[in-house]
Amino acid sequence: FCDIVLLSLTAAAENELDTAAEILSAMLLKLRETDFSDISLVVFGPIEAPLYKINETYKKNFIIKCRFNARTRLLIRTLIVDFEKKIGKKITLSVDVNPNSI
Repeated sequence: FCDIVLLSLTAAAENELDTAAEILSAMLLKLRETDFSDISLVVFGPIEAPLYKINETYKKNFIIKCRFNARTRLLIRTLIVDFEKKIGKKITLSVDVNPNSI
């Protein structure tokens, strides 16, 4: 069995969202290649959410197929902390494990 982790980025400005998505993608790749190379992940994204623009807010998703164990939780936690340090609070990053819909 495997799990699905949905990472969602939300921003008021489309260009800020694109920049944040590229930064998050690079950070995830770096973590996968260094500290967390022992974790098997399949990453899709960044992709536009099915409802890309709602009320002047834009949204992009990353879909990660993995085993959601303690090591994977540490990877996600590290990614969130590092992302918030780099980007700040203007971009919202949310995590949904085994979402009902994507």
